[in-house]
Amino acid sequence: MFRIFSLKVKLIGAFLITASLVILLSFFSLRAINDIHAVFEDLVENDLPRLSALQTMRIVALRINNQTTEYEQNASGADAEFSKNELLASIGKLDDQEKNYTSLQGGNDRANEALESNIKAIAETKKTAVENVLE
Repeated sequence: MFRIFSLKVKLIGAFLITASLVILLSFFSLRAINDIHAVFEDLVENDLPRLSALQTMRIVALRINNQTTEYEQNASGADAEFSKNELLASIGKLDDQEKNYTSLQGGNDRANEALESNIKAIAETKKTAVENVLE
């Protein structure tokens, strides 16, 4: 069937087929790159600020745990009032971070559930600290 075509026609046909495959593959590759870019942009805009706020809350909660232990040890000492003020300042900072976190929107359901459980644990730490300080 292809014997009736000249060499010139065969070469041009092979080139056109190869060029069309390259164009088709380029289109699909660019589309995949755009999809990856959209996912990355969503991650940076929605999830990273939430995770950053959560990480800050975790750090403050750990600091509150340490300060609560320190306050309990120094409850009758001269440093008790300083420890109490330091602890109350950290609790205030945690409150600010929680407000910052709740103002952020987005994320999928599974991520929201995991983050909410972490926030509950952090809130429990805060509650325990407040109870210890205000006893």
